Amino acid sequence: MTGTGTQNDPYIVDTWPDFVTAIGTSGAYVKVADDTVWDMNSIAPEGIGRIYCTCTELDGNGAEIHNLYFNAAGEYGVFYMYNSVHDISFLDFLSKQDSSHYSHALINLSSGSNIQRVTFSGIVSGTYNHYIFDGVQYERFKNCSLNLKMQLGSGKVYISDDNRSALGYFENNHIVIDATNAQLYNSDYGIHNDNSLVEIVRAEGYSEILPRSNARSTIVRYDKGTEREKNYVFDAAGAWHEVTSAQLQDAVYLASIGFPIGVD
Repeated sequence: MTGTGTQNDPYIVDTWPDFVTAIGTSGAYVKVADDTVWDMNSIAPEGIGRIYCTCTELDGNGAEIHNLYFNAAGEYGVFYMYNSVHDISFLDFLSKQDSSHYSHALINLSSGSNIQRVTFSGIVSGTYNHYIFDGVQYERFKNCSLNLKMQLGSGKVYISDDNRSALGYFENNHIVIDATNAQLYNSDYGIHNDNSLVEIVRAEGYSEILPRSNARSTIVRYDKGTEREKNYVFDAAGAWHEVTSAQLQDAVYLASIGFPIGVD
């Protein structure tokens, strides 16, 4: 590890142990070395407890972290990101959470969180209720991608923990949740929602999951490609419309209801 951890001279990390140390250093600025790809099958095959990022800024610099195994039996959460985190991918992870906690949370945010261009892709398994996000109203989650397969048995999946508070600024994200083996619930997942696509795939049981009324230019899709597919479009003014799959692909129609983009 090089650098002094200041804004003008950030820590440059190129090994996993240095990465863990640096991101857990309060007040530090951290940058991952160029062209970093870590395969955790060879670095920590026995698994880790959590990613605990309390540094002031983590610049992932395009790094890819593959095959993380979270054996967090005694942890409430897995990804703790309390300040600025950007340009990093966590791919093909497995999170196994079975403890005495009534519920767990995958991504834990604070009022100072500013998460941009981060990819999360993996499997979450266990038997307890699970929140995708645990937030406190002021965080930003922007230009991110989540592709999650939830395998929770009788446990329920919630987008966010409304008992604590919903997310803050949720913009330009693409969220895919495969809840084949879990029930999906919730009504609110963000205070300010803009230009996001949320796809709910094969949920065996769910209530309608809609963002708050001031969502703008956001699409929510349920059970894509099945007989019970539903699509909701939130226009630029925040009003919502239920649309067919054909209408969702029709840019002229979307423009006519105040949503002037098409969806792949």
